[in-house]
Formats: sequence, structure tokens, C-alpha cells
Amino acid sequence: MTMTYGTGDALQQLAGELWRANLSALGIDLVLQPMAWEAQWELAKANPETAQDVFVMYWWPTYVTPYDFLFSLFNSEEEPFFNLGYYSNPEFDAILDEANILSNSDRAASEAKFRQANRIVVEDAAAVFMLDMPNVHFTRSDIEGYVDNPAYGHVVFANELRRN
Repeated sequence: MTMTYGTGDALQQLAGELWRANLSALGIDLVLQPMAWEAQWELAKANPETAQDVFVMYWWPTYVTPYDFLFSLFNSEEEPFFNLGYYSNPEFDAILDEANILSNSDRAASEAKFRQANRIVVEDAAAVFMLDMPNVHFTRSDIEGYVDNPAYGHVVFANELRRN
């Protein structure tokens, strides 16, 4: 198996080395291949038969909703954009669509459907969730208004900052 990760990304490299060691204990060889983002993206998108087996990427939503996360990464598509594992499950797609429709009128029912869709993704092992980036920030003591938003790691909304 081949895993590509971003050249110079020490966190992805470490995660790959740990994964390789664990897979080796099972008799599975994992080749780690650092690549520039553009090169690994093109390799992943070009042909599923020749693409890397594992493509490591960071992803964050356009809008912070369960729908954006689940649809972008796991919705069935003829030509996938972010669904580079080519995951396809009509039951998941239907539940996700229903959850999205309900999100406009019945939040509790929508949340239950999103949880159900998420469980399907996990049970189907549609992806390996192998890395959470540390999200540590330091601010000066005279700065107010900074609020961390974990959905947009390492993004500072400067218009909300002020000096006390």
C-alpha cells in the first residue's frame, strides 16, 4: 500500500510512521511518499486504479454544518471531488438528504438523521480518521475578542479583535 502526505508536514509524516508500524505488525507493508499538495491531489483525482491507496488531507467545511462535512466527503458521485475513497452507499445518501431537508424545519429530527448518517460512515469504515491537528493559539494579554473556532483551525477573525 502507498500513502501520500504533504511534503514537509511533520504531523502527517509522524501519523504515517505510526500507522506503518502498526500495519507492519499485521504483515501489511505501507510505503510513505511525501508529495507536494498539487501532485498528490492530481494523482488521487486522475485514475482510481493507479491512485495512491491512502491520501492524507486536511479538510474543513465551507459552512459549519454536518451536511457540509458528510456530503462533501462521502456523498455518492460519478466523478468525486473530495470523496476520493469512492464511497457509495444509497442508504447513507438518502438519510443525509433527509437530514438536510429537516434542518430547515425540525432541528431535533435533523440532528438524529445526521447522527444516523455519521454512524453509517463509521460502520462502513469509509475513511480512516487518523489525525487531528493540534489547535493551540497564544494571544497577548491586551488582546480581547479572540474566540477559537475548531471548524476553522488556525483562522483568526481579525475584525473581532480589539485591545483592552
